[in-house]
Amino acid sequence: MAFEMSEIRLAGLSDHSAISSFINQHWKKDHAYVKSKKLFDWTFQANPNWNEVGYSISVAIEGNSIQGMLGTIPFDLNVYGKSFKACWLVNWLLLPEARKGRLGINLLNLFSKDYGYDTISFGINDTVARLYTALKWQDMPIMPRMVWINPNDTLSAKALLMEANPNKNVLESIRYINTHTKYLDQTTHSLLNQREIIKTDSWNINGWENWKFKTVGCSRDSKYLLWRYFENPIYKYESRMIADGKNIGLIIWRVENTKRRNSNGQIEDLLPIARIVEFLPASKANAVDLLSEFSRHANEVGIKAADFYCYNEEICEILVEIGLVVSRNHVGVNLPNHTQPIATGGAIRSAIKIADDHRVNASARHWYWTKSDSDQDRPN
Repeated sequence: MAFEMSEIRLAGLSDHSAISSFINQHWKKDHAYVKSKKLFDWTFQANPNWNEVGYSISVAIEGNSIQGMLGTIPFDLNVYGKSFKACWLVNWLLLPEARKGRLGINLLNLFSKDYGYDTISFGINDTVARLYTALKWQDMPIMPRMVWINPNDTLSAKALLMEANPNKNVLESIRYINTHTKYLDQTTHSLLNQREIIKTDSWNINGWENWKFKTVGCSRDSKYLLWRYFENPIYKYESRMIADGKNIGLIIWRVENTKRRNSNGQIEDLLPIARIVEFLPASKANAVDLLSEFSRHANEVGIKAADFYCYNEEICEILVEIGLVVSRNHVGVNLPNHTQPIATGGAIRSAIKIADDHRVNASARHWYWTKSDSDQDRPN
């Protein structure tokens, strides 16, 4: 019961070394947050929605040692144009001997009660899902994944699929390619100066404004985009803004070079794919222009395939009309979603806890939520 007397507090900047060691020893050796202090600081301290001194991490301290921790990534939760404080949960961890009692809940309460955050846990396993069920959180449906195979190099796509799905026969890979391959229209358009659009607040007025009143999820305002993509210390994101009259559409993606383990056990580069992480078109025609720009870049750098995880039926319907395919097959041949080295994975599960006065249906078609939310799009 001594652990119930542990001090629960925010992690200070001087706690970085101790937290890094705790993650490395008890969560995952050589975790991305352990290998890169820049990524750690950017995630938990430089976030524009975090204004406290120290990190957005609660720690349980007994004596001079950490008994548990809970990392959070604060964000503005947009609910049909209204804004609420929220956070994504990451690295919620207790030592085995400290798991009885309420220590884990106390780590959560620092944010959910003391700071008044709504909470979302994105990318959970079955064991953790049972915990959230016991806490009466809402389960989210499986996150839709859209896939596109570049028709200009289907042989490479087949090699990638065979590498990622070694127990499947070649005919299954060919069927998958045939289902997910389509030439995207090539259009002529002018690109906007993105940094100027963000700095002058034009995106908030003429871009995000078109979506925020009909969606639920993290606010994609200028403040968030600047931090999440333009200031990311690890990844270089490709992004394009294209005007449709006075309105502005946005697409953001990242090129990821897949890797495989060779016969000697060494990791080597294989083939590049793309992770689309934002798609907010101003219209159907604007969506075609945005994907045209994406496919042009894909052909220039040799991207073999792309995916886009997204909760939003309107956007998914637009993409299906243009040429992407909603891929619901989590057990057969599939484009790899783990790439260092490549491996296929299961469906992405999540759970949410939102205050009753602005509670929304977890299955609502208006969620806008992508794989870049929380810390899902980071090095593994």
